[in-house]
Amino acid sequence: MQPRSRRLPRILLAVTLWAALVAGTCVAGVAVSMRDSYPGPARAAPSQGWPVAREAGKGRIEVAVVVGASGSVTTDVLGPYEVFARSSRFFVYTVSARRQPVPLSGGLRVLPDRTPDEVVGERAPDVVVVPAVVDPEGEREAPLRSWISRQAAGGARILGVCAGSRLVAASGLLRGRAATSHWGVVGSLRRDYPDTRWVRGLRYVEDGPIVTTAGVTSGMVGALRLVEELAGAAEARRVGGELGYPGWSLDASAAIPAQEAAPEDLPYALNAAFPWFASVVGVGLNPGVGEIDVAAAFEVYAGGSFAARAVALAGASTGSGAGTPADAPAGATAGASAGSGADTAGGTAGGAAVVTTRHGVVLVAEPADSAAGDVGRLVVPGVADAREVDPRLARWAGGRGLTVELPHAGRGGGESGFDPVLRDLAAHTDLATARATAKYNEYPVEHLTLTGPAWSWRPTLQLLLTAVAAALLAGAAVRPMRRRGVSAR
Repeated sequence: MQPRSRRLPRILLAVTLWAALVAGTCVAGVAVSMRDSYPGPARAAPSQGWPVAREAGKGRIEVAVVVGASGSVTTDVLGPYEVFARSSRFFVYTVSARRQPVPLSGGLRVLPDRTPDEVVGERAPDVVVVPAVVDPEGEREAPLRSWISRQAAGGARILGVCAGSRLVAASGLLRGRAATSHWGVVGSLRRDYPDTRWVRGLRYVEDGPIVTTAGVTSGMVGALRLVEELAGAAEARRVGGELGYPGWSLDASAAIPAQEAAPEDLPYALNAAFPWFASVVGVGLNPGVGEIDVAAAFEVYAGGSFAARAVALAGASTGSGAGTPADAPAGATAGASAGSGADTAGGTAGGAAVVTTRHGVVLVAEPADSAAGDVGRLVVPGVADAREVDPRLARWAGGRGLTVELPHAGRGGGESGFDPVLRDLAAHTDLATARATAKYNEYPVEHLTLTGPAWSWRPTLQLLLTAVAAALLAGAAVRPMRRRGVSAR
């Protein structure tokens, strides 16, 4: 038997190797999850080019929703967009450094309406919505930082959503002000921007012309606050009533639980670190779909949970946005123009598929007929009746033996677009993941009845297998050292 002084270094080395192997696997897994969440370049543009941006509405309050070149959080963009767009008092458009498809979390892409230079030649926006972006302080977002700062100097109201407060701070707009952000990043923001008073436990913080919000879905509440201030309490009450955000009212307190990292968050981390063999969910985009319904699908199934990999699918490549007009009434149905099954603008094979949402956001998707064969589910958000589903999507699903699933068909009266999708996540994944997803999206779920498996076993088993494999490899690596030690004696 070897002396303890000789065994200890080998034990420490084995433990170090084991930890490095496990950590390296987790880092690699997170990299895969982020790659899947923020997809690469889109297919080539349709032969007729990308759709032409809509003209600004005269006499309306203009809202510019920033979309980061490095990628943005889906709900941070689409949530406030729909809140403002549901009111005819506002004209809403998206802005990014270049007019080419940019990624949104969860596997979606959006085609911005304008570039900062194009906005300079028009009337300046009255409100600028700033979402969380992947690289807020990096070079790729420098044009947006400069543009946001100029708009604020010109009198625009700023709405910083979730970790978008970092982009607002990096634009130099939060010095000496109070602000909030997603509960998971407030600590780092306090360290990096100590000249701002960072607040926890509030849905939004308003300091002068700048409103910042807590995590993800809180952006909808922040947007409703600005609707109230700019369009009146009656209009905010109407829009808020249509959206059905849990617990919201004009008189409701802005106070929310001050969240902290906790053991129940583990499914979120496990899903992000161990994405292998996760299911692939095809999210079918129906022309005229509501923006928040789309956001709920990509956020809950993928971007805000990492429980699955989501793929945006559309019936075919189309050269211009199909669906209801950009400024259609709020009550327009998601399937309003899907019934014919024809490409409204004559698509071309090999190009990207383009779908326009209810209020004019141009989404870029994969044509369903070219989708990878590993899609295990097809869900079509924002549709209550199977007859409203784009027939091309239905035919594609039928040819592959997939059932077209409609999570919003079970939406109850007064429910938001997130409620049915969270129920569906719990049923198809597990309760722990659904609750962790709601927490990371700062979405209330006390009113929901969630049913499904209790725990997320796929990534848990992958963690255990990784730990065992790492132990075996670490042991094998130090075994020759033991033999050399024996031989030396």
